[in-house]
Amino acid sequence: MAANPDCLIIVGPCRLSWLNVFKPREKMQNGALKRWYEATLLFPKGPAHPYYVAGQYDKLIAAIRAAIADEFGPKEVDKYMNAPDNVFKMCLKDGDVVTADDGKGNWVPKYPGYWFVNATAKEDKPPRLMNAHDKSEARAVDGWVSGDWAKAQLNFYAFNNESKGVAPGLRALQFCYKDTPFGTGAAVATADDFGDVPGAHAPTGSRDEESAQPARGGYRSVVDDITDALMSMPPDVRGQWQTYMEKNFGSAVPYELTGQQQDKLWRAMQA
Repeated sequence: MAANPDCLIIVGPCRLSWLNVFKPREKMQNGALKRWYEATLLFPKGPAHPYYVAGQYDKLIAAIRAAIADEFGPKEVDKYMNAPDNVFKMCLKDGDVVTADDGKGNWVPKYPGYWFVNATAKEDKPPRLMNAHDKSEARAVDGWVSGDWAKAQLNFYAFNNESKGVAPGLRALQFCYKDTPFGTGAAVATADDFGDVPGAHAPTGSRDEESAQPARGGYRSVVDDITDALMSMPPDVRGQWQTYMEKNFGSAVPYELTGQQQDKLWRAMQA
């Protein structure tokens, strides 16, 4: 059956967490090995964030409501939208309300400042993966990891089996921007931290051959520099630049600007 167009949406950019799209996750379930693809998608809540997209929350809600109406009927939508989690599994969650252990025994907001959903795809229907900067197929060697940003195509559907709820299928990802990887809070060990290794072997490969290989995953654009600059500014200064962008270019979101507008903005920021 064809997907309901009201349930099939493209959203983003959103930040990626628990990114498992280049190879499937594996888990033993009821004595059988289960494999699937997944990613948790984080959506900034407010315009202070440079990747915030106005109306994105409403777009997600509209697709969720359409999926519920498909499965349970239009008259049941409001009932399930407001039902407790033990009655109806709602996929869109508030990152300031849902908590997680910070590893020190403290329960803290899981994704402060974001809405989030967990999207999955079956092993035999992997999501299509693309790079935004040149429209090429994205691969693991391109270096995209949890913490980076992408646009996503999602197909929302409601289910009614052992439990009732609504969830998004992950149809496609278009990787857009690099960011600080998640899970890198601890200091990375240096060579001295490992101590001496008696009799350690020297590498046999050629560094000259390695340096001759084309670099992958290192693409950086003007919009990356603009975003980094905005994120490093005090909130009041960032707000002034976003007002400038809205007034002069019609949008306060860097990625929505044309290449010419991005170049003009970057020159202004460096002046």
